[in-house]
Amino acid sequence: MALKCDNCGAPMSPVQGQDYFFCEYCYSFHFPSEEADNGLMVLDDEGRLPCPVCESTLVPASLESERVLYCKKCKGMYMKRRSFTRVVDLKRAQYKGRPLRKRKRLTEDELSRKTVCPLCNKPMVTHPYYGPGDVIIDNCIDCNMIWLDEGELTIIERSSE
Repeated sequence: MALKCDNCGAPMSPVQGQDYFFCEYCYSFHFPSEEADNGLMVLDDEGRLPCPVCESTLVPASLESERVLYCKKCKGMYMKRRSFTRVVDLKRAQYKGRPLRKRKRLTEDELSRKTVCPLCNKPMVTHPYYGPGDVIIDNCIDCNMIWLDEGELTIIERSSE
């Protein structure tokens, strides 16, 4: 289901390369509000892929102008590996606080979690993120996609080598 215009009810179109919508019927704009403090904006309330963690539906969203899929229930994000790299680079460049240096011991439970890729239905690989930040990420090698649980992007953004 497409986003409907608040003024006239017509379907709105996303403006290419931007995080807002335009109504071609009444010429109005819609600027989605941020879902969380990380700048993520939900672009539509309808999705078709299941969340790999809670099986809720992933909805289209935007983060730093990169298209991602977002779970409104567990707050995880599913994105292309290239988008993940761009988002991490931008978030780190924008972050002005002190870097996190504390190392967290990763547990066997975190590493043994089983997730399935929403696109191909194959098992995702669960492993430590190999950059700074003590988080476990899941990725699908075949689809070149990454799953981040709630809060993991913040830890990665604020961590230093």
